[in-house]
Amino acid sequence: MKRSFFLFLLTILFIAGAFAWTILDRPDHAFAQAGPLAGQVQTATGSTFTYQGRLLDNGQPVDGMLCQFLFTLWDAESGGNDLITRDATAVLHQGYFSVEMDFGQDAFTGEPRWISVGVRCPAYQGQWQALQGRIAVNPTPYAMVAETLPPGAVIVDKTGSNVGLYAQSGGDWTPPLEIALKTSGLWGDSQADDGVIGTSQWGNALYGYSEFGKALYADGDAHVEGELTWKTKTSAISIAPAAFQPEHDARYSNLGHSLMNNDSSEIYWIAPVQLPHKARVTKITVCWQDGHDGVAQVTLKRRKLVGGELDERDNLATVRSRGAVNTIIIGCYPEDVTQYADVDNTQYAYYLNLTLPRHGGNDAPMEFYGVIIEYEITEPY
Repeated sequence: MKRSFFLFLLTILFIAGAFAWTILDRPDHAFAQAGPLAGQVQTATGSTFTYQGRLLDNGQPVDGMLCQFLFTLWDAESGGNDLITRDATAVLHQGYFSVEMDFGQDAFTGEPRWISVGVRCPAYQGQWQALQGRIAVNPTPYAMVAETLPPGAVIVDKTGSNVGLYAQSGGDWTPPLEIALKTSGLWGDSQADDGVIGTSQWGNALYGYSEFGKALYADGDAHVEGELTWKTKTSAISIAPAAFQPEHDARYSNLGHSLMNNDSSEIYWIAPVQLPHKARVTKITVCWQDGHDGVAQVTLKRRKLVGGELDERDNLATVRSRGAVNTIIIGCYPEDVTQYADVDNTQYAYYLNLTLPRHGGNDAPMEFYGVIIEYEITEPY
């Protein structure tokens, strides 16, 4: 007489403490029901779980026999791909058995999973008797990674309208509407304490990347204990003619947007420059109308705040005029800064020195429009 095994699986007990009830029978009239029971999440120690059940033979418990079980993990309820298969043996006592199973942490990435189960008694003999249909792995078994995510775990919100990972600390509260409507990969929510804490001995404690938005967004105060740096970025300041003061009394026209020497002798002007501390000056650009045989020039200088004579190291860069009589040039001309360019506001003050040649003769007026100073920064200022 053909034997009819009835496999009554009591629990799927994951290391996280998740439970599920499953009933298995022969392929021609198999059925299953699954659902999580209450369980306490514990600290994750790996991906091994315990599969417990009871096997009946024609209604009678199988006792004292070595049986073999085959577990296959699938990515679809039907069809799809069999991701991994594991087998285990157990000696049954009044039909009850318990086996250790490990599909590995990579198998559970957050995507839906199903398990098919086969059995044969005695072990290694005859054909497998399988459950018709697959058992859905409900969200509860994923509690094995709820407290400590396995290395390489990926949490994805495919809709793009929610939060990839949500962490809450303290009591419930209602964040401002403009914050509640935000979407993010990582959300830290705390009523009184820290919403998100990142620690690392060597690498990055928190790493954020965004293709179009902000990799890190703070709506409120941000406190940093330690050095705050960022990828080198180029910025610039511009100094208008209105900032320049002559070194001595002379005839000139300063309209704020342009400066012109009306005197019969060469005139010097000075303008202060406030550059970010530790910035690296890379270029200065001077804009003017130049139709003069005389030489006009702008020099970026520094001077020690206490003592010290000027020397060549205090001239960071100079831009000279290029025009001549009957050859009027209107435009902006750059000059790279290649040395002594690191700004040190603790020891030096920085300023511009502008020289315009005398007015008169056949020369067209030399008209100065302003200076642009470019620099690189790697930290706040």
